[in-house]
Amino acid sequence: MAQNYLFYIENTLHDRSLAYNGVKLDGALTYLEVMAQNDLIKNEIGHDDDGISLLVKCALDQHLDFETIQCPAWRIIEAVSFGDEITCKKMSDDNKLMDYIKYLSNVDDSTLGPTANRIRWKVEDENKFISDKIKKELTPATLTNSYDGNNSNNHQISFNYNWDLPSSKTSDMFDLFISYHHSDKDICSQIYGRLTSSNFYRISFDREHVHEILPNAMAEAIEKSSIVLICFSSKYQQSYACRMAAEYADKRQRSIIPMNLDELYCPTGWLNNIVASKQCINVMKSNFNSSYANLIQQIDNIKKQINIK
Repeated sequence: MAQNYLFYIENTLHDRSLAYNGVKLDGALTYLEVMAQNDLIKNEIGHDDDGISLLVKCALDQHLDFETIQCPAWRIIEAVSFGDEITCKKMSDDNKLMDYIKYLSNVDDSTLGPTANRIRWKVEDENKFISDKIKKELTPATLTNSYDGNNSNNHQISFNYNWDLPSSKTSDMFDLFISYHHSDKDICSQIYGRLTSSNFYRISFDREHVHEILPNAMAEAIEKSSIVLICFSSKYQQSYACRMAAEYADKRQRSIIPMNLDELYCPTGWLNNIVASKQCINVMKSNFNSSYANLIQQIDNIKKQINIK
């Protein structure tokens, strides 16, 4: 099916009416975007000889409608960036794509800039970032923690913002990083408020959703955190910004506590791969105190295990 839609996209691009055999370009992109939520489809698109280049044409052609063609194409490209190594290598080798992504990363484009940053992170920066962290862990005495402003790979680190920490805490390390979707901010703010009011825990909580825009900031916060609380819902699973954080925490082997914010929701796919083997806390709106007590118990148990090590 992915091959069929790529076929229609290619042929509609060659027609002045942007249609082929009754199928319009915007319609083909809409259906492909839905399909691209499946990881097998992501790789099918990425492995296709012309899959990436066709999407790049749709995303970069200024003559095409921005809302109905260019934006869906960018969203599909972001989805595909979560594909396998072959897919990411093909994206990295597409000079038109990567040059424009780097351009978007350095201009104030609130619409496409965050998407470009996340694509760049998945395709190029994440592996290098992790590799640098591992090198520092292995040889801490010989490496410095300096920032080179001329290095384009560090372009995201320069963003200035403050961590949410209790005022009595001076360490830059955190007990807990809270990963959540902005639609669930109210319940997650409640959790954050209760944790910080106890003055026992140091919490990294991204109020302004900086981590969705600047992946390096997200990764640095997770690096400084012992535990990652994944507050998930259906919106969380559908968000590539949320997936970016959850998968990074998993790759870096952080202790993960999954918290299901919707009693009726069952995680699937990539999210289920991360949380299935862990003790999940189901938030009961009718009995939030019980869910919160369960969270505290899990946090304290993990902290004890870390202290023993």
